[in-house]
Amino acid sequence: MKHTVKKILSTLLLLFVFAGALAGCSGGKQTTVSVRITSPDSTIVDTTVTVTDDSPTASKAIIQACQADKIAYTVTDGLFDGFGGLTSTKEEGWLFYVNGVLSQTGAETTAVQEGDLVEFRYENYTQAFSSEPQADVFGSWRSETEADGSTAFLELTDEDASFTYIDSERTVTSYTGTYNIMNDEITINDLASNSPVKIPFEIQGSNLVITYNAKAITLTKQAEAE
Repeated sequence: MKHTVKKILSTLLLLFVFAGALAGCSGGKQTTVSVRITSPDSTIVDTTVTVTDDSPTASKAIIQACQADKIAYTVTDGLFDGFGGLTSTKEEGWLFYVNGVLSQTGAETTAVQEGDLVEFRYENYTQAFSSEPQADVFGSWRSETEADGSTAFLELTDEDASFTYIDSERTVTSYTGTYNIMNDEITINDLASNSPVKIPFEIQGSNLVITYNAKAITLTKQAEAE
């Protein structure tokens, strides 16, 4: 009986050690990434995942997020072309963005870092690829000072953008960094927070009307200093 008990304990100990060894082998670097997938009508996925892998990629984060939220996806020729039953067509489909910028590489080959935002947006190809920054939005813009004392400033150059908003309490919020303009939205890759800031806009005559904090703000272009 004693021998039998010893054999059982020895076997359990070996299994425990073996399980621990397997757990050690399956480890890797942990990278937390935000994943967002949006269709024209809804947000299909908006979550944060932690990828455990020494070589984390956007595709691994996206697959992990879809599996966690039980969202069906399809891949054709190495490219994601369907989420939640909505599949790409010849005219429109799923485009891949990293930190608010349309990626020049596929999700499978795009490495991700801590805090990155990876996205798939379902968009019309013609509109997406033709929406280059318009020359008439370049320059310095500002709003009138409103009765509550709030005001806004926006500056767009060939390379960088800066946006400052002063609210009624005189609290100043600023974003500065590289940017892109697509689908009537300015995305500033803010250097301080290392995250994208999206500012929808439309041109109305000679004015630029932006939306910030759910508030429409009319900006007037400032004359260039001579």
